[in-house]
Amino acid sequence: MKSSAISRISAMLLPPLILLAVVAITAEVVFRIQRHGIRGLTHPLETAPTRFVPIDCKPTGPGGELMTPNCAMFLSGVELRTNSRGMNDHEFDEARIGFRVLVLGDSVSLAAGVSRGAAYHDLLEERFNHELGTAGFVEFYNHAGDGRSTDQQVGDLEKAVTSLPLDAALVAVTPSDFWDSLLEPQGNCGPGDSNSRLTREEARFQKRRVRGKNFVTKLLGNGERATGLWIFRVPQDPLRRLWRNLGMTDADRERLALVEQKAIGAFKLCAARMRQIADEADVELAWMIAHYTPNPHTETMRRALEGLGEPVVSLMDTHERFDDDADLMIYRGDPHPSAMAHASFAESLYPYLDEIGWVSLARSSLARSSHEAESQP
Repeated sequence: MKSSAISRISAMLLPPLILLAVVAITAEVVFRIQRHGIRGLTHPLETAPTRFVPIDCKPTGPGGELMTPNCAMFLSGVELRTNSRGMNDHEFDEARIGFRVLVLGDSVSLAAGVSRGAAYHDLLEERFNHELGTAGFVEFYNHAGDGRSTDQQVGDLEKAVTSLPLDAALVAVTPSDFWDSLLEPQGNCGPGDSNSRLTREEARFQKRRVRGKNFVTKLLGNGERATGLWIFRVPQDPLRRLWRNLGMTDADRERLALVEQKAIGAFKLCAARMRQIADEADVELAWMIAHYTPNPHTETMRRALEGLGEPVVSLMDTHERFDDDADLMIYRGDPHPSAMAHASFAESLYPYLDEIGWVSLARSSLARSSHEAESQP
């Protein structure tokens, strides 16, 4: 009798479970192909979250290097290969005379999903050397790291000016920089004050109203981390957007504005500290908004930098050069810029760097080194 009941229940549940499994597998295949092409199916580990990749180079190296030195892995379907300093770049001859630019940023400048040589700083390096008629005199050091906040980049610059031969530093700002230095301060920007720190209650409010965190998205996030499946990743963003706007009151909006003021206060503190480090080391410093669509937070940071007297250029009009914004993403729905976007960045950045005098500085440095070489007996 009991066996018969179990059989009936099994017979009732089995068809919908099979249907659910078929729908889930089909959705996963569609999501993977949509974002990675057929590579998402034929090379699943190359397009999986980092924890499912056999080798992870992103942890800090044993000597405090940016990432694990001399390491190779796949990140967003493209190979990332670090040098002895843990940078996603080739090995440098630091004894060689040249004009050297440190590039600070997060995964956008790290060039997630873009092959080496196609990132904006690689293209700038090539353009500088072409204009100067040299091979390798100008070098852009890729000192970007995945999820690196402005606060962390201040520490990166402080270490770099004492360990690398540098002439300039280019800091790439993305939308995540608006909140990161406030939410996860490393202490590199200084102690700050109450206007650059969140209270516990404000942190909970920010988590709900800005990040859109809730019970459902938490479950989906845990599912994504546990399985690496896109069926858990894709629904999170629309659900967060819905949660952020659900029941938003005028009081919430006023509170949000106050929290945003603290975020920009923390960012300005970091920018001022970075300027101090650069000036003390006699290193040129400039900023870029490394984003390709209009964003209120990056616009706020741009205005803050201009208010501090910092040289900054915005690349948010990049999308106007393309018919389809999807061409600017490494795959549809991902914020990381494609090789096409990086090429557009470089096209806008070169005249900007020329305008603020970096090309002239590189040319003068080349003339000086040539004169010194001719003077040698």
